[in-house]
Amino acid sequence: MKTMKLNPGDKVRITKDAWQRDCVTIDTTEGSIGTVLSYEEYTEVIGHRVSVESLAWVKDWIEAGTQYPIRIEIVMPLSEDCRAQLEKEGERFFVECKIGDIRVLSTDFLEKMIEG
Repeated sequence: MKTMKLNPGDKVRITKDAWQRDCVTIDTTEGSIGTVLSYEEYTEVIGHRVSVESLAWVKDWIEAGTQYPIRIEIVMPLSEDCRAQLEKEGERFFVECKIGDIRVLSTDFLEKMIEG
């Protein structure tokens, strides 16, 4: 897993479709855009819905620069390649990603956008 230094408020572009094979829920779609949240912002919004242990993991990941909480602002359609692969395999799937969702994503799925 690559490391990356991101700061709260940084804009990032999702560089890959992220999905969980076991349930084929599409968590984020390639090309979508979001903003990095601070740990404090994340816990304010999500803290009551997850365990203390999960919050500790997120804090550790942020400090290590390997995963960050991202608030999704623009959602792109599922890529045709991903859709075709899932349909070829006979998988049932749905895109769960919506504007305003918060996802903790690996830096392997992110690229920092340059403002300006």
